[in-house]
Amino acid sequence: MFLLVLIVEGLINRKEKESILEKFDMIMSVFFSEIGTDLLDRFSVLDHSEEEVRFILSISVNDLSEIFVNIKGKSEKLIII
Repeated sequence: MFLLVLIVEGLINRKEKESILEKFDMIMSVFFSEIGTDLLDRFSVLDHSEEEVRFILSISVNDLSEIFVNIKGKSEKLIII
């Protein structure tokens, strides 16, 4: 009986944690959809590396694929000691 109580309590705790995380995720989504984007836009004015960030964000999937192929080619040439 005691084992059953522990198992049920564990399941309830897990469900409660999942529920809390889901609610937190909803709050974060609302924040960024309503306030966060504007706030990040305002903070970006203070960032001196804005051009670097724009470049990083503008990298397409094809660019990433090419970068990984280059890295893979270089890593195959490395000798691991």
